[in-house]
Amino acid sequence: MNFIQPGTGIVLQVTLIVCAITLFFFLYASRIEEKIVVTQIDRLVDSFTEDMGVLLEPNEKISIQNFMENLEPPNDMTEQDEQAERTNSRLISQSAIIIGAFMVCGLFVTFFLGIYYQLDWKTIVKNAFFGVGACMLTEYVFLTYFAANYRSLDPNTIKRAVIDSLEKYANS
Repeated sequence: MNFIQPGTGIVLQVTLIVCAITLFFFLYASRIEEKIVVTQIDRLVDSFTEDMGVLLEPNEKISIQNFMENLEPPNDMTEQDEQAERTNSRLISQSAIIIGAFMVCGLFVTFFLGIYYQLDWKTIVKNAFFGVGACMLTEYVFLTYFAANYRSLDPNTIKRAVIDSLEKYANS
């Protein structure tokens, strides 16, 4: 049985899928993950602040209100933003180099085998693109409809950790 044609198709398919998933991450998944983090933090903060009345005496609540009125959150996050931008740019550049090299190698192997063994290019390319399409559709549906709604932060675990930390601070 001739395994060259299906093997060549697999090499092309894996090459294209790796490149497509990498592009998908930088163009779509990273944006969704950012939204997930913001949503998780909002839920956690809301959950935590709902229970503050249980932890605080009325005079402590007034002290916190006075403290919050005078609190100035950091307005200038330029340095941290620039650091994140540099790190992300470096990561994108490194990924582009690695994926580019992988793509060149994968395409070289595919074309070499296709030419050397005179394979049916139409079938190989068609099957590879169907595979990439199915993989990317699965990635999109999973990330958009499942991962984006997954709750990974357990507010009660965080509350317990904060209470333990406050108790430790109060007893030190």
